[in-house]
Amino acid sequence: MPKYRQSGYLPLTRADIVQIIRGKLSLSGKDAGRVLETFVDCIAEAMAKGLTVSVPGLGRFGVRDTPPRPGRNPKTGVFAQVPGRRKPHFSMSRTIRERIHRNFVGSPEPEPGPPAPPDGDSL
Repeated sequence: MPKYRQSGYLPLTRADIVQIIRGKLSLSGKDAGRVLETFVDCIAEAMAKGLTVSVPGLGRFGVRDTPPRPGRNPKTGVFAQVPGRRKPHFSMSRTIRERIHRNFVGSPEPEPGPPAPPDGDSL
């Protein structure tokens, strides 16, 4: 990861992710880009069909349907029915949540205890 991004103030871009994939898998930049594009395309295609995609260690990608609801135009004050729609949804895995919590400045280390049950994020 580029040093100026390690502070967490700048977003990790597609180019940064491609560089990370390139370094870890010893691929060319073009091939690393294809790996990332294929991963994103697989998730997007499944979500477009209304399917849920589970990636162990990362989380679940899915779609939620929102019902139609009453709304009001704030400019004119006219009431109208807002149509329902499909919204993308991501639920991160317990592994990621715990990793974020551990890295949070000032958070205490978790006390050792019994192993956590599987989080159910499997295909």
